Amino acid sequence: MPYVQGSMKELNRRTVFRLVAEQQEITRTEIADRTKSSVPTVLKITNFLQDEHIISLVGSERTARGRHPQIFRFEPDSILGVGIFYDGSHMSAALVNYYGEEKKRIEEDDCETFDYMMEKRFQRVIQELVKDVPKGYVRGVGICISAAVDTEHSRIHTVGFSKLAVERDTVESVRILSGQVGLPVYLFNDVNAAAVGEYVLRKMKNEDLVYVYISNGIGAGIILEGKLRTGQKFYSGEIAHMVFEPDYVTDRSKAGWMERKLAPECIRDSADTREGQIEYAARYISLVIANICSTLDIQNVVLGGETVRKLGKELFRRTEKYLNHLLLFPEINLNRYINENSNLIGAAHLATERQLANILADGD
Repeated sequence: MPYVQGSMKELNRRTVFRLVAEQQEITRTEIADRTKSSVPTVLKITNFLQDEHIISLVGSERTARGRHPQIFRFEPDSILGVGIFYDGSHMSAALVNYYGEEKKRIEEDDCETFDYMMEKRFQRVIQELVKDVPKGYVRGVGICISAAVDTEHSRIHTVGFSKLAVERDTVESVRILSGQVGLPVYLFNDVNAAAVGEYVLRKMKNEDLVYVYISNGIGAGIILEGKLRTGQKFYSGEIAHMVFEPDYVTDRSKAGWMERKLAPECIRDSADTREGQIEYAARYISLVIANICSTLDIQNVVLGGETVRKLGKELFRRTEKYLNHLLLFPEINLNRYINENSNLIGAAHLATERQLANILADGD
């Protein structure tokens, strides 16, 4: 579809924004050269980004003659998001800048319904995180939970091992919290958010990544060419229900086949020794990775979750051993998570990106 004037303006703003965010410091002349934009267009965009506090003028570049080109610096702390995770018993929250750097974090144990947390507790937590931040710098709130999440309509469906108690329409809870804090609020699946967090922290761009989470529950976040894949029913990455028994009957109200195989108690009961337990876990984890990577041709894999942390480096060595047998092209980049709170970083980033789309479109 051809771009109309408004969408062309958004495209130009987004192109300049991405360039400045990547370069961190750059002149208007360099922006014009790299984006193939006219000087008047670049002038309008840089003025707009300055008004939004996204960039600042930091000086002039020394040249042999003529006027000194002005140097602009990207300000990642002017694009902040709040990321919150709640699993029914523990809450963690962080204020995160555009580069995925945590500025402040709060953690506490809570055994309340999700509705109660949304309408009573999260308001206080958010206000505490943002109390010293200049007005307008916090762009949105991302809340991630262990559930399938319809991110477009703020509806959720809990499955498997989820301990989250939800008693009312989540759309109403999102509306109430957003009104309380004066910020847009979004719901995300926790593993999808973690995948995005790892992607941001690794400074990846237009690449593929699968994040596999193994703990009391399991899941995967899949990013293809820089875009998070959620699916029409928002069940993309539900590896808990991956099945290798043709007569097995899947039930969405119960733990899935693979989720049962990789449950902590099942791993613990699989062998009397730690070595045997690692061997058992590696066999099933390698099946998950091999089938995702073979189907989607993905080379970058990150493992996260409490089980991965407990089993340590040996789990990676054993998993790689099995992958060498299972994959036609076993050159997989298998890595441990960078940050155990990557879900907070991802949730904040996803919320921020949604608001940036609105800001860059019309400035409102």
